[in-house]
Amino acid sequence: MKNCRIVLTFTIQVDEIAQVDGIDVLFVGPFDLGNNIGHPVRGEFDQELKDAIKNVQDAAKKAGKKTGIYCPNGQVARQYAEAGFNMVRFPKITSSKC
Repeated sequence: MKNCRIVLTFTIQVDEIAQVDGIDVLFVGPFDLGNNIGHPVRGEFDQELKDAIKNVQDAAKKAGKKTGIYCPNGQVARQYAEAGFNMVRFPKITSSKC
């Protein structure tokens, strides 16, 4: 089994991070990234946040790395999967009856 190093990105120095040897995946935490750039998630992602996510994806592709993103729901996960993200993660919604 091959070891894989994943970096959770919530910084704007993504080009430098993507160039680091041994990093295989840039994983976007949009809630952290949004807070970091002054555009916290409140419902839909702001355009500035979408642009920052695209910058992470572009830097990863340029460096030959994979990308991942945490999504708030399946619809957003589908959008990012179709946009070329290699991994998407969204919460499983469950309910319980008392």
